[in-house]
Amino acid sequence: MIMILLGDELHDRFSELLKKHTNVGIATAWATCGAHLRALADAERSGVKVRAIVGIASNATHPDALDKLNSITRGNLRIVPKGGRLFHPKLYLFGRRDGTVTRAWIGSANFTKAGFGGHSRVPVPVSWTM
Repeated sequence: MIMILLGDELHDRFSELLKKHTNVGIATAWATCGAHLRALADAERSGVKVRAIVGIASNATHPDALDKLNSITRGNLRIVPKGGRLFHPKLYLFGRRDGTVTRAWIGSANFTKAGFGGHSRVPVPVSWTM
């Protein structure tokens, strides 16, 4: 199943998927604090295992978001430093305890307040079932 999500639908769908999965992996160019990060923290407290890799180029990633992600991921946070090749993914993987990925989002939404805040009516991530 392929689904196109609009900017204002991302947070609600993200929260739904966190409740249905036991693992989530995030690869994003930027991260900031907001409701999306609080939803991820709530999911982790409910037993969801979280891994993340976040870029820090262009200073768009906020240090507070990195601190919170490091806590949420229990140290499974990787940071891509400035310089070298451009790191600019927006990938969200939702899966089972055995590591099987059952949903994947690929699109234009960074893990930021703006990316998950519905500031755009442009279709962003495409979600499909594996």
